[in-house]
Amino acid sequence: MNKEEKRSFLKEFRCVGGFILFFVLFSGILQGLFSLVSILIEELLDVNKISSFIINVLNYIAIIFTYYLGYRIFLKKWNNNINYKIDKKYNKLHIVLDIIIAIILIRFCWILWEYFLNLVNYNQSNLDDSLDFISIIYIALIGPLCEEVIMRGYVLSTLKKYGVYLGVIISSFVFGMFHGTVTQIIPCIFIGIILSTLTLKYKSILPSIIAHIITNSITILLFFINIKNEFLINIIKIVIIVLSMVILIYYLIVNFKNIKEFMQSIKKFLVMQFQSIAFILFILLEIFNVVMEVFFIK
Repeated sequence: MNKEEKRSFLKEFRCVGGFILFFVLFSGILQGLFSLVSILIEELLDVNKISSFIINVLNYIAIIFTYYLGYRIFLKKWNNNINYKIDKKYNKLHIVLDIIIAIILIRFCWILWEYFLNLVNYNQSNLDDSLDFISIIYIALIGPLCEEVIMRGYVLSTLKKYGVYLGVIISSFVFGMFHGTVTQIIPCIFIGIILSTLTLKYKSILPSIIAHIITNSITILLFFINIKNEFLINIIKIVIIVLSMVILIYYLIVNFKNIKEFMQSIKKFLVMQFQSIAFILFILLEIFNVVMEVFFIK
């Protein structure tokens, strides 16, 4: 990057930092206010505990509103034309196959991380036992849609002009940190890379939206089905692991010459993240959340 490009990149990178810090803080404040209001209503009106359904609705409204407000303040100025359509030149069968491959690789990420958490005896419960209708709608549909529009639609598509891999790394890192829990941060970074690759291949966020929605829906489905047959579960996991290893080996062989550029982009990101105060504060806040979760909340 020349001086002008670097200046432009830092300006847009700081917008990303501002957005994510704003999102974490503002959505947290709104959710805290909603919880406080619900407690006051219970006390003043002498009513039984307000339904968790109503509180969940208010919390998800807070998240969606924060997405919108953050977009208006930090991202709208980029004037991105997000492509939701897939060009007709792409073979539909290839698109479906790539979405299936992405879903397999995403499940592979979760399997490896779950194995690691089991290895260190960490409680990895991801979904609350009181999962209700509004939570299912948000996790399976609204959440993936919002995340893909922001992460792949704005962050990736804007920053990729300074280097495709740099755009992938930043958007994927932010995507992982956005999830903010020990059980999700690391796998979500790799999942971000998978979804970014899918977006770049078809120059559209539609495939990544579909893959994200299906993946989250599978997670919810597995939560409700609660398969007891350990043998069947292990067979499915083995199949996913074997398929994923074959896919990854093939991808590494085909893209071997690009590995060096990818590693250089990681180095650039590690240096440039310290040039955004908002980004640094966001990372420190997420580290604090993780420490609290591991040592105090668990």
